[in-house]
This record gives sequence, C-alpha cells and structure tokens, in this order.
Amino acid sequence: MVETVVGVVASRLTDLKVGEFFSQYGVQDQIESLEREHKKVESFLKDFEGHVGWDEMTRLWVKEAIDLSYAIEDVLERFLMEIEGDRQIQGGFLNRLKNISRRTITLPVQETLAKDITKINAKISDLRESRSIYMIENLGELDRPKEASPSRPLRPGHEMVGFEAEERKIMSQLLDGNPKHSVISIVGPGGIGKSTLAQKIINSELVGRNFDFAKSMSLPELGKYEKSELKEKKYLICLDPVGSNDSWNELVKSLPNFRNGSRILITTRFFDVTMKANVQHSLPFLSDEERRQLLLKEALLYQSPIENQVKNLGDIPIKLARQCGGLPLALSVVGGILSKKSPTLDAWEMVLKTWDWHSDGKECMDILATSYEELPDYLKYCFMYFACFRKDEEIQAKSLIRMWLAEGFIPTKVTRPTTSAMPEVATTILETPEETANSWLEKLVQRCLIQVTKRYSNGNIKSCRIHVVFHELAIGKAKESNFLLVYKSDTLARDLKVARRVAFHYEVDGFNTFEENMLQETLMPNARSFFVSDVCIPIGRTLRFLKVLELRGTKDLKDLPQELMYMIFLRYLGLRSTGVTKIPKTIDNLGNLRIFDVRDTLIESLPDSLWGIKPLRHVHVSDRLDQVDGPPPSANLQNIQSLKTVRVLKAWRSKGLPLLPSVRSFGISCHRIIDEPDLQPYWVLVNRLLDSLENLVSLTIRGPYIPGGVIDNIRSFQNMKSLFLCGSGSRLNLDSFQMPPNLIKLKLQQFVLDKDPMPILQKLRGLKTLRLIWLTVPCEMKCSAEWYPQLERFEMVFLSGLENWTVDEGAMPMLKKLLIGSCFKLKVLPNLKYLNNLREFSLSNPSDTLKEKLIQNPTDCVPSGYQLSYHGSAGFRLSSVS
Repeated sequence: MVETVVGVVASRLTDLKVGEFFSQYGVQDQIESLEREHKKVESFLKDFEGHVGWDEMTRLWVKEAIDLSYAIEDVLERFLMEIEGDRQIQGGFLNRLKNISRRTITLPVQETLAKDITKINAKISDLRESRSIYMIENLGELDRPKEASPSRPLRPGHEMVGFEAEERKIMSQLLDGNPKHSVISIVGPGGIGKSTLAQKIINSELVGRNFDFAKSMSLPELGKYEKSELKEKKYLICLDPVGSNDSWNELVKSLPNFRNGSRILITTRFFDVTMKANVQHSLPFLSDEERRQLLLKEALLYQSPIENQVKNLGDIPIKLARQCGGLPLALSVVGGILSKKSPTLDAWEMVLKTWDWHSDGKECMDILATSYEELPDYLKYCFMYFACFRKDEEIQAKSLIRMWLAEGFIPTKVTRPTTSAMPEVATTILETPEETANSWLEKLVQRCLIQVTKRYSNGNIKSCRIHVVFHELAIGKAKESNFLLVYKSDTLARDLKVARRVAFHYEVDGFNTFEENMLQETLMPNARSFFVSDVCIPIGRTLRFLKVLELRGTKDLKDLPQELMYMIFLRYLGLRSTGVTKIPKTIDNLGNLRIFDVRDTLIESLPDSLWGIKPLRHVHVSDRLDQVDGPPPSANLQNIQSLKTVRVLKAWRSKGLPLLPSVRSFGISCHRIIDEPDLQPYWVLVNRLLDSLENLVSLTIRGPYIPGGVIDNIRSFQNMKSLFLCGSGSRLNLDSFQMPPNLIKLKLQQFVLDKDPMPILQKLRGLKTLRLIWLTVPCEMKCSAEWYPQLERFEMVFLSGLENWTVDEGAMPMLKKLLIGSCFKLKVLPNLKYLNNLREFSLSNPSDTLKEKLIQNPTDCVPSGYQLSYHGSAGFRLSSVS
C-alpha cells in the first residue's frame, strides 16, 4: 500500500477546506505550502504503486515517504486542534475576547506551524536527493505483479483431500455427452486447491480415455498455441489461472468448435470471471475431519497407518487444523513444518503455542499476498481494515461501511451509468457514499477475499467474515505500512506510539495487570482510529485525534470519559452493547460526528445538544424498550440518512416537527408516552412526519392501535423496500390492508388478525422476506399455487391459534429458508416436497403430536434427498440424506 496512504491524507486536506478556514488566522501561505509539499510526496509514491520485487533500500525509502505523508497530516491536525478545539470547546469565551484572544492564542501556534513546515520541506528535499543517490529512480527494473497460481502443485506421492463431490460433478459435466462446446469454471480464494483439483482431473485416466487432447495452459500459452493441431479432436483445455481483467472469453471463442463435446476448464479467484462460463463450481473450505486428515498426511509424509502414530497427540492436531480454517494451502504449510518435528505431544504443542503466520507460515503468506497485490489501490485499505476485527468474527456490513465513511476512504461524489431504453442517450446518477462503499465491499467478495454470511432481501451484504488466514494477511499488510496495529501481549510501547490505528481484542488469555498498567501509561498520540472489543481499555487525552472510536461490547464501560469530549475530529462513535447509561450534554463538542450508535444499551435519553451536530448522518438507539425520545421540535437535520428507533415527542404537538429531508431509514414509536391514555393525537404527528419523508426506503413503526390513516399513508411510498409494523397486541384490519407495491421485506409483530394473512400479503409479488411474529391468527392458513413467486425467507414464530397450514404445489417456488417456532397448536406440517430450493428449515418447540409424527417419518413432507433430524431442545433441522 503506497498511494493509498497519501490519497487518504490528500482527501483530508481537501475535506478541511484549508484555504477558507486558515485565511482568517493568517497562515494560509504556510498551509498552501504544506499542501504543495504533500503533492510532491504523492507524485513520488505514485511511481511505486503496483510494483513488486523491491530491494531493501527501495522498501526503506518508500516507508520514509509514507511516514512523511503521515507527518504532514499530523502537523495539519495539531494546528487544527489548537485553534478549532479551543474555539469549539470554549466558543463563547473566545467570541467575547475576539481579536485579543486570537492574537494570544494563535501567535505561538503560527510559529510552531512554520517550524514544522520548514522541517518537512527539508525532509522532502532529502528524500528527493536520496532517490537519486541510491538509484531508486529506475522503476523499469521493478516488476508489476503478474497473474500467478496462488497454490503449490500436488507433490509426487501426495494425494488430494476433500472436494470429492466437486470432482464428481465436474467429471460428469465433462463427460455428459452434450456435443456443445462449453466452459466449466472452478472458483475460490487463493490456496483453496483450484489448480490441484484441475490438474487431478486433467491427469485422470477417465479424461485420458474420453478426450483426444487434454492439457493445462496459461492464457499466453493458449494465445500462441497452433489451433490447427486441434483439428477434428475432442479436446479438454484447462486455463489455469484466469485473472479478472483477462480477455479469456475471446481466446476461447477462437478455439475450433467441432460440436464433439470439447470442453474448457478454467480456474479463477474472481467470481465475475465465471459469469461467462456455462457452469460455476465454487470450492468450499474443508470440513473439520478433512482438515485433520490433510494436516496429518502432510505432517507424517503420507505414511500408513496414520492413526497409529497420533494416538498420543490428543486434540493438538485438531487445534492446529483449526488455525488453518479449512484452507488446503495453509494446512499443507503447517503440515510441512510438523513433518520436520517428531510426532510427540511436546513437539506439536510447541508448534501450536508459538506458530506465527508471518514467519513460520511465510510461504503461505507470500502466495496469498498475490491476491492483495492485484487489488486496485482503493480496495487495499478496505481489505486491510478487516484487521481491526476479531478472528473469525461475523462482521456487520453497515458498521464496517460506516467506519470506511468516517475514515474518509469513500469519495463523496461518484456517478454510475443508468440503464436506458435508448442506448444512444448516456445518463448517469449520483451514488450515495453508502452505495459506493457497498459496491466496494462486493468487489472484495467477488475476489474471494471476503465471505458473505448473510444478505438483505435487496441483495446487499448484511454480514460477512474474513477467513482466518486472510485475516492474518490483512494484519501483516496493515502493520507493514503502519496502517493498523493489532495489540498483542508482546506489542511494544514504541509501536503503540507511532500506530495510526490500534485494535484491542479480548482473547483467551485476556490482559494481565501489568499490561493494563502499561496501557494506562502509554501514549498513542498518532492514533486516528481505536477499536476495542469486550475489554475495558483506558481512554486518555492522547487519543484526541481519533476519527473512529469503536467500543462495542465493553460492558464494564459505565460512563463516558471526559477526555472523549476533546476528540473534535471524531466521526464515528460506536457504543453498542456497552454499559453506558448516559450521554453528556457536551456531546456537541464532537462537531464532526457522523455516526452515533448506542444500540443495546440502557441509555434512556439523548441530550438535545446531540441534534445540533450538523454532519450527523446515522443515529441508532435501542428499539427494544422504545425508551429514547426523538429529536427536539423544529430541529433541522439536513444530513440524517438513518434514524432508528425513537419515540414521538410531546413537544412536537405545540412547537413543530423535526425536519428530516434526507432520511432513508427511519424508526418511530408511540410506545410509553407518559400520562397519555389517548394516543390518537400522536399518531396524527406520525402521519404528518411521514408526509415529509420523501426518500424512505426502510420504515419501522411501533405502537398500539396503529390507525388506518397511517397504514394508508405508508402505501404511497413507491421506493420503500422494507417495512416493520409492531402493534403491541392491537387488531389489524386486513380488509383495507394495502402496502407499498415494491416491498421486498415485511415484518408484522404483535397483532390480532381476524383473517388468514396469506391471501392478502401474496399481492406483494416482489416480496422476498416475510416474518410473522407473535400474531394471533385463525386456526387455518393456506398458501395457494403461484402465490409468493419471489419469496426466499419465511418465518412464523408464536402464531397463537394456528392448527393447520397448507402449501399447494407451485406456491413459494423460490423459498430457501423456512423457520417455524413456538406454534404450539400446529398439528401437521404442510407438504414441502415441491419446495425444490429449500435449503434451511427449522422447527422449534413443536406440539407433542407434531414432534412424534416427524420423529417417526422424517422424510415424509420434505424435498427429495432431505430429511428432518431432531436435535432435542433445538428442535428439527433439515439435513441431507446420507
């Protein structure tokens, strides 16, 4: 990462409106000089971006240039802290002192700024000269990264472990007798075994008997290959590997097509490459048993019988295998290290305790680094950012994206082309920064660097995970460029002092008393982001330059430290699941705050001063108790994009509604309005507020007796995709129930329904997620043929009164996930055999009658090839028939 660092600093310079702000303090010339010098550093480093094969001298020179870029940012923000910090925190006092105050405060600061800029100019001159002296200028000698297979070939005498099912599927498609020329793709992250599997197939006896020509080639080799040699032959060509920008499809089209069953097999790390293939095979990570088997075979050099040699090793092989996360390359590297040790408990336990991927597993890291080096510059820091999360953590995409926004990674103005019926008329639309960030995250997924764990109904990523070995790669690259430091027990105080971002995670061994004392005494003056998970770390004033502060899960944190109110650059404050109960009135000192998250806390109110922070963009409070009042009357919240979930404020009746012209995701509640038995006037306020929200995409409404007028108003939102209505046990009239036509996600909770909801809700033809929770329903519900054509997820939980549910053939054809819980009167499951796409089914707390039927006949009502397995208190799950 080279241009990445200076790019972020450059955008920071622009963000702060250097000329406009500093002119009033008489230092505009100095700041413009600083900006010019930064551009010189940026131009130096652009020459090096995308090159590999640096010698040690070049590497040190680049590091010095990056440090200079950081130094420029430090000088700028120290000056801002002295001026803007004092003005913001003591604003009234400074205004009274006016020019006298300005002279007394800024004169020494001006002198310091001038000295700092002089030092930086001298360093830049030295840097320019050293580039010539040490002959670092000749970049022609440096190589750009080339597409290379991120794996090791299968060594003689070694056998592949896993992927038997994938091998059978691919082989059947190669030999299916179809005369059409077709392309079969194998996709997966580096080190998963794509090349190994492809070579095994190419070299198999079955392929040899059925193809006249079978060979693995690179794209350049295929381009030079004499195509006439394939004349009239049935051929199998494996292109290994194919990169994202390779024009492989054109080369494939140039191959002769004799309609004799010839095949092309490609391996790639890029999902977008596979879009042009006829068939896609995505390789999974190895199962626990496959991991153990491969590790032992590599460690014991494929000697037999293996089990006799590992009897005394206990669970050490399993623990070692887990460190590799099912990645064959990693397992092979660890196994190679173990093969040089005696197979004893002490020897293998020592490897487990001391293993370090960046030294012991360097071979693996070097291979996987190819995937990182090939990333465009703007994605490199997005990838490295995953180092701030815990190993194997399920990461909420919205939180991640908002951190990227707070860091300044995402440009504020990006356009994308729109589809048009008239191709000659080129049109573009402006993306929101959130939309741009979503597309960047998708690009990391497409490159197999990140795995999606859940998606929203609209297709956007809800949560994701980074593989444990790629997580180590991110940690290594982040540390290498001083982008981010993950604290460990052996971390030195001097490393913390220079770190730009610091992450602390509670691990098994935790923090001992010595470490806690050391952290209290250690200064982190250069930290711009600070991440803490589940452990209370002292926060001092030396962290005053922070942009991101994430404290999720820190239950021991009861009160926000006063030092936090001096962090005037802070943009992201994450207090979710902490022990914090109160937000101080001085929160408006954080004048740059954009994201404020206090979900799953016991905070009962927010100070009015919070709503005076103009850049505020996302505010999320706990919606479990509907305990936090909304913004004050007539508050002008121009930039708020999401606000969930707040309570209607009494003062809105007399003093006016808040203005939320940009809000896209909104949650409002009429619960627990003190001393107000009649809620009708407040529902009128909700209706008036909805009238002013033109851009709503997601809406949550909670409260008893939601009136028909509010329901009718909701219907008018043409762009709304997600709706959650919670009625607190009140009756919902389905006769007049009409929803926004383009809904894809609907949740109804705590209503009494007089009629079967299925015939009414099926009119929402684009619905993909339907959740019915805590409803009183009639004894019978029915889903007829052709209903819910797009539905993928259906939940029925605590449906009081439901005894019979029928599903006709042709209903819910796209259903993938069905969850039924605590429907205590349900006597029988409907026939689900026709739900061919069903992959996940859960039935918890069934009636005794239903439970007994399913135990006796586990395959009666489920799709072919599946059965229901009973898991005690966890209920029934869908599983494959072995």
